[in-house]
Amino acid sequence: MARMLVLVLTAIALLVSRDTLACKRSGDQCQTTASCCTGECVKPTVKRGNAVFGICCTPTTCAAAGAGCGTIPDGNCAGFTLDCGTCPAPATCGGGGTPNVCGTTTTTSTTTSTTTTIVYPQSNALDGPLEDVLASFGSCVSTYVDDTMAECGGQDLECCGLIDFCKGEDHYQGLARTPSLHDGSFYWFLSHSGVDGGTDTGRLTVYRYPGPLDGDHAAGPGVTAAETDRVSLADETHPSDIDFLPDVNHSESGYLFVAKEFVAKVVSVYYWQPGQPLHWIKDLVPGLTKPSHIAIDRYDDGYYYLVVFDTSFGNGTAFRAYETDLFPSGTPGSINLSAFEVLPYFTFTPNTLGSQVQLIRDPSSWYLLVYDSDADDGNGNDFIHVHSITLGSTVSFGPEVPWSPVHFILPAGTTSFTTTGAHWVEPGGRMLVSSSDRWSQDLDNAFSWESRVDECAPAP
Repeated sequence: MARMLVLVLTAIALLVSRDTLACKRSGDQCQTTASCCTGECVKPTVKRGNAVFGICCTPTTCAAAGAGCGTIPDGNCAGFTLDCGTCPAPATCGGGGTPNVCGTTTTTSTTTSTTTTIVYPQSNALDGPLEDVLASFGSCVSTYVDDTMAECGGQDLECCGLIDFCKGEDHYQGLARTPSLHDGSFYWFLSHSGVDGGTDTGRLTVYRYPGPLDGDHAAGPGVTAAETDRVSLADETHPSDIDFLPDVNHSESGYLFVAKEFVAKVVSVYYWQPGQPLHWIKDLVPGLTKPSHIAIDRYDDGYYYLVVFDTSFGNGTAFRAYETDLFPSGTPGSINLSAFEVLPYFTFTPNTLGSQVQLIRDPSSWYLLVYDSDADDGNGNDFIHVHSITLGSTVSFGPEVPWSPVHFILPAGTTSFTTTGAHWVEPGGRMLVSSSDRWSQDLDNAFSWESRVDECAPAP
């Protein structure tokens, strides 16, 4: 009996040893992450023959390392580095005495003083007048996001059978994106309603577009962005407009602002980092009956303005916080939402805000863009309405400028400003406009159910 027990224990030890040796340890050469015992299989961009080999290791990000500039080692991935960007003049990388942090040093004959410069996030200004930029669009790329919920709607008979509009009210409501990251990717965010009853709720989804890029512009027609996170909203069936604010010091992180219109009636703020789940920070209460649309940016006076609209009742309010109060420590993830003060209410014409709104600035002025369509089924004409807006101790939503609206041509298909409409301005001033499908559709490929997202740039 004892001999048999020894044999059994020996066999188990051999199996455990064999399983342990089957995976690759940190520093070993690899081809896939699945072959690594821990961490990831991080690969260079240069192929060796017909294959790309990497090493098993644990990479990091500039934000996680607290780096806002320069080059740092990529975790324990020997031979790999991260480019964390440059500093705006007169700051230099490490100039304040802290490596990989932007700062300046001032020297006199008797003393030396050190100042750390914080780069506060703000949208980039257009490279020309907004009217000229909007008239120059003509280059669109259609990509996809992987809808793991497999929800369709409208009159898609493959999904709905003979029941038209089976998910008529459950559809995408808001679209936003991040700037491009050091690895050549960026992330899409989508809000989705769930008002058909039962256990259905609203949700937020995050997708990683892997590249290729032209600047910040998605340049890979047909490329599918994989879902990296999905948040079911227990407090809301109808998340509406969303907007993304990058983090300080060009860190690869930021904040997603979400208008919860039907139930919670708040603006929820979530912290985002690549590959990490969205982290809820705080709810801001605007005191509106149906807070449907939001826009956030840093204005020329150094204040951040979060403008909240109720398009059903034609009123709105704004929150304001000074840059040093909103980001008191100047480190990634340190936003202090309690710094926001509530400004007086304002009014506007009800039901005039389309699917989404967003602030934008050209070399001379600030505007509020309204993305809209003349048909609710996604088959109408798409328009960008351009409004003047005044930001200060009071906020006023002005009339359309004389040359508004601008008829915008999206690629043929089911993307439409009826559903979503958003923009991103690159550091060089080029404007990118995007829109998504209302539902997903089965494309009979490896991803199956997907939703199309079009991103358009001015013609070369």
